[in-house]
Amino acid sequence: MKKVPKTYTPVADFIEAYSQSNTVRAHMPGHKGIAPTAKKDIIYAHDLTEITGADSLYEAEGILLQSEEIATSLFHSYHTYYSAGGSSQCIKTMCALACAYHYQNNTHRPTILAGRNAHKTFIHASQLLRFDIKWLESTDYDSLCECRITPALLNQTLSSLETIPCALYLTSPDYLGNILDIKAIAEICHQYHMILLVDNAHGAYLKFIDKPYIHPIG
Repeated sequence: MKKVPKTYTPVADFIEAYSQSNTVRAHMPGHKGIAPTAKKDIIYAHDLTEITGADSLYEAEGILLQSEEIATSLFHSYHTYYSAGGSSQCIKTMCALACAYHYQNNTHRPTILAGRNAHKTFIHASQLLRFDIKWLESTDYDSLCECRITPALLNQTLSSLETIPCALYLTSPDYLGNILDIKAIAEICHQYHMILLVDNAHGAYLKFIDKPYIHPIG
């Protein structure tokens, strides 16, 4: 992959250049870059649609692709894909990919093992994609925001099941900032040939902390 200077910000650079060009905006959105008060507002000025040069999210080949490649380099991932709608669409995508992997070798309905503090989008995904959920009970600390799942607990649960779920879904960090032992949990998932899905919406910054394996990518 071609190396791009870290200071290069293709999306921000394009939007800033466009907002300063005084171009007549014969396109959406309807505010045409002008705030309702008629005063210059940076939010309205930088609010664009898929015009020429701005690229398209689902067919990225210009500035969005370049930005994704920069993110890929930063996170050392196979590839980075941007999404709209916060992390909700990413959660549904993770689950969809896990189900697709399951159906490569199975015909029965997939099951995903999950912590009780899963975001409601995970529940929505189960209905949209038609997979079953087996809740992973943890400790007495279980709550809406916190679910302390340990490698020992996971191993104990999996060893007691007749059928291994196609994936494990966890939230780390959780809504209180608690971080699970992702490295050890991942090793157990590998032993059982099970996919590990991690909602890391609250911890993207962990990749830039000098402490290994607290971010799911490692």
